[in-house]
Amino acid sequence: MDLEAFTALAHRLVDEVPPELCRELSGGFLVCPEELWDGRYVILGQYIQDNLGSRVVFYHGSFRAVLGDAPAEVWEEELRETVFHEMRHHVERLCGTDELAEEELRARALEERGALRRRRFPGGGRRRKGLRRDEGGEKS
Repeated sequence: MDLEAFTALAHRLVDEVPPELCRELSGGFLVCPEELWDGRYVILGQYIQDNLGSRVVFYHGSFRAVLGDAPAEVWEEELRETVFHEMRHHVERLCGTDELAEEELRARALEERGALRRRRFPGGGRRRKGLRRDEGGEKS
């Protein structure tokens, strides 16, 4: 999926988010063309809170690394899941908790010990939070 189609899909999915959940999301939703890595993991989306406010960023290049030439329906399913995931970070922040971040840390620790299986993607990648570099996800 090219950047233009991805951006249109992101706008459509974000429009489905109830406005009351977007309270204090001052930076809104952004699409970046880049591919973002955190060590061995590709980052599909981020909830960012800093001195500029709160925003959600989706990384088209990261989706491309994970999904490759998968059908549009697969891209939509993964982007929808990412919208939900990043909005959960935002809503939890509004509630004064950070349970999802703690869950992610626990899952990563389990994965590092080999106790958690990652999901397979049509493009050949596998991920829990992202495609691991040591599983064919070398940045090109």
